[in-house]
Amino acid sequence: MIADPTEYYEENAQSGTSPAPTVIEEIYFPNCQAAAAGGYSNIPSSSPAYRSELDDNGDGVACD
Repeated sequence: MIADPTEYYEENAQSGTSPAPTVIEEIYFPNCQAAAAGGYSNIPSSSPAYRSELDDNGDGVACD
């Protein structure tokens, strides 16, 4: 049986609350080919997808 979410959403709409946003803490790619397949390239060190193992030249940008 699939649950009907209508009641949940109606209750939240009436109370004015909304679900907390999901925070992505890490995106893992084993290599740059996999990152590119996922739509990632030139990944800055501030990105959750950045890993130093993917940064060949150590400039803070992976898969560039």
